[in-house]
Amino acid sequence: MRSRSRLALLIVGVVVGAAALWALSVSPVALSSADLLLSLGMPRRAVVVYERVARSNVRTDVRSRALDRAAMIYAVQLGQPERALDCLQDLMRSELSRPARAEVLARIGAMQRDAADPAKAAQRFREAHDLDPAAAAAAARLAQSARASLAAGQPRRADRSWRRLADRHPVFRGTASLERGHLKLRRGDVRGALQLYHRAVDTSFDSDVQDIATLGINTCRVRLRQ
Repeated sequence: MRSRSRLALLIVGVVVGAAALWALSVSPVALSSADLLLSLGMPRRAVVVYERVARSNVRTDVRSRALDRAAMIYAVQLGQPERALDCLQDLMRSELSRPARAEVLARIGAMQRDAADPAKAAQRFREAHDLDPAAAAAAARLAQSARASLAAGQPRRADRSWRRLADRHPVFRGTASLERGHLKLRRGDVRGALQLYHRAVDTSFDSDVQDIATLGINTCRVRLRQ
């Protein structure tokens, strides 16, 4: 009888200890408790736990994952992009691989673009590209940098980014030539635009790019006849 009581006490102690370990932000399973709260539809409570884990867990990889998840909750579920940006900027101070750091930079750039700060967004996208130029998303990041520069009223920087896209990612030469043609046409350089539109038609494998470039060619020819 006494042995059964001891066994029961032992079981209770193990359960209580496990629950306490689960709740501790320094625990290796701390993320799981926040994940559970999120799955139960409690993002505000979950993000509090994620941020606590990010501040106090002894493992760098756990802290990084906690910041990443907190940023996602703030951006997507709570509609607080400023807090999400704070989390991502804190994440940049973590020990990340180059591809992971580039991904975070691109996410920061997207948030800054959405927050109507295109100049900073252009820089972040450019940094993301340069940090991991072999990434599948590298060309898209450079294109985003060019578009953000244009939105910031910096057409020369946009043109440099399109040039880099053509040089570093030859498969996108047609797109880069098309966009550079648009820039020249806006500045009144019709002959320069015409040359770039022809180059876009000749180098692109994308029928949409070719069609738009053909419209650009026709526009330039009309203007040159005037």
